[in-house]
Order: sequence, then structure tokens, then C-alpha cells
Amino acid sequence: MRVLVIDDDPTILDIVVQYLDFSTKHEVNAVPSAKAALEAISDAEEPFECFLCDIQMPEVDGISLVKLIRQSPGHKQTPIIMLTAMHAKQDLDRAFHAGATDYVTKPFDCVDLPPRMQAAQKLSLEKSRNEHRTYKAGELVGMGGELKEIMLNDPITLPGIESALEYSEFENYLRELLRRRTARLTTVAVKIGSVDHLYAEYTSEQFKLMLGATAAAVQDTLLADGGVLSYRGNGTFLCIPEKGQTLRHRNQETELNKRLRSVFSSGDEVPVQLHIGEQVLLPKHSEAEAMTSLARAVENAEARNGDVSNAFLTNFFNVPRLFFGGRRVGQEQKHLEKRSYEALLNDTIKETGNDVWLQGLLRRDKVSDNGQSH
Repeated sequence: MRVLVIDDDPTILDIVVQYLDFSTKHEVNAVPSAKAALEAISDAEEPFECFLCDIQMPEVDGISLVKLIRQSPGHKQTPIIMLTAMHAKQDLDRAFHAGATDYVTKPFDCVDLPPRMQAAQKLSLEKSRNEHRTYKAGELVGMGGELKEIMLNDPITLPGIESALEYSEFENYLRELLRRRTARLTTVAVKIGSVDHLYAEYTSEQFKLMLGATAAAVQDTLLADGGVLSYRGNGTFLCIPEKGQTLRHRNQETELNKRLRSVFSSGDEVPVQLHIGEQVLLPKHSEAEAMTSLARAVENAEARNGDVSNAFLTNFFNVPRLFFGGRRVGQEQKHLEKRSYEALLNDTIKETGNDVWLQGLLRRDKVSDNGQSH
């Protein structure tokens, strides 16, 4: 992977470059400023495949640089990971809204960088494949032979929606948010009713316009005080409001649908009905539990959308999912549960890699051996 590291601190540049050169097969270049970065991008014979960028830099800061990189040819989806000492939530928000893929705060462990870079590269490749994917007419069941540019399950980008983050960036944002927040935060999901029928009836362009109008209504209604949202595909939006919701979700649902009608410019009846699930508290610090909370929020919205089996099981999230293997689970819930298990596994691996844990294990084995020798 061709990597460009941008930081005005020569010590950081030296540490990151030396570690990546030594521990990986990446081709690493380093520059001390945004201006030098733009020159390197312009002069490069082959485009860079990953950027590691500081925020605090003279003249042009890292946030502005991210925006410029996103505008440069060939780097619309290139992974950009912020390496920064900026811990404030407002800096986190600015970075992700500018187009950052991930966010790592200083001081950081260099060992964490390669897996974060690999995850970001995987995300970039998936986005590029989806962006250039086309479907043959008639290959989608129920589409009446119409050529579709997007799939119903695609997590479509929402241009013009200020609070919107893309699918995986939303999860990276949440992980960093959990590490620094002190306020009580919640998540809530919104589901477009009968979205499969709308998808079948609309052209791809009409469907994307409908999603944009819905996102605008969600932003205005649920995120009036700030926060982020993400479209997860299959008519599902996830939101993390800056403040907890005060209205009952039924009242919120009424207000949201009223707002949606006002967003549509046509005077015709709006064929879209939105359903809001009960808000779910986000746990502090635990990424695995946070992903489970997101899955629960999605299930709450599915229950409002009329899925009786999901509604019945909504109150049983503390019971292992293994016991419910036969129930219907949506693609988004499966994804979030998988992410929860992955996060739990990563935490376990980190704990087992801890020297204190290892020393305790060795002491236990030593005691066991001594006990056997007597």
C-alpha cells in the first residue's frame, strides 16, 4: 500500500515511518505540511492508497486538507486516517464530516495502525466496487426487467445532508465517541415502511431522491440539536442525537412524517410512511455493547414497522442470540451483531496480550506445577 503521512512534528513522522517500514510491506512517504502533501499528491506517478494526517498544522490544517484530498482526482474513496492530539468531540465531528475514514488520537500504539489501515482499505475497495457496479436488466427479481443502479440493501451516500456519515465511518465515529464522551447518549432507528415496494416502483434516481428527502426530515426532526445519522440500507437510518429525545416516540413519529411531507415539493400525497423505534441508551466505553445497542435500535424500528416476531423479542436482548437462531434477523442486525462479536474478540485478544495478564497466567501455571510435584 502506498501511504502518505502528513504531520508537522518530525518525531511523529519518524516513529510512524520507521514502524511501518519495519513491520509492513507498505511504501511509506512523509511530508511536514498540507502544502507539501498536495504537491506530493500532484507529483505522484501512482495515486496514494492511504493517508495518515494530523489536524494541527500551520497554514492549512488537517481538516481542510481532508476536504482538498477528497476533491482531488482519484481520492474520493481513499482511506484517510487522522493521527491527532485533538480529543475534543467537535474536532472528531469536523474530521468525519470533512471525509475522514477513521480517527486515532495521540499518544497511540503503532501496533494498532496496520489493522486500522487494512480495515480502511477494505472499506475503500468495497465503496469503489459498489460505485462502479451495474446490473443487467431483469437480473433482479421483481424489478420488471428495469435496469437498477443500486440494490435495496446498499448503504447509499447522502449528499447535502450535513449530519450524515457513511456506513462504516459511522461505526468508526461511534468507537471514538465512546472513548471520550461524558454525556449520556442514545441511539434511535428510523425505518421506511414498505421500502421493498417503493424500491420496486421507483427508478434508482427516484429512490435516491426519496432517501435524501427522508434523511433531511430525520435530520430536522431528530437531530435539531446536533448529532449524526447513517443510512444503513434496506430503508433503515440510525441516529445518534446530541441530546436524548424528550418526546415519546409515537409523537416523534408523527412529527417526523409531518416534516417529511413538508420536505416534498410536490403537493401530491407522500407515499412514504416512517417508523421510529424506541431510543436505546449507548453504553460507555464498550464497542461490543454499543454495536448490540445499535442492533437493538434497528429491531425496535422493525417492530414499529409491523414485524411481530421482532417486537416480541425486543425485550430479550440480554439472552444470548444463540437461543433465537431460528428467528428472522435483518441484514443490518446481522452486520451489527457480527461487529459486536468482532469487537468483543478484539478486546479479549488485547487483554490476553497484556503483560499483567500473562504474568498472572504464568504464576497460576507455576503454582499448579508445584502442586503436582508434591
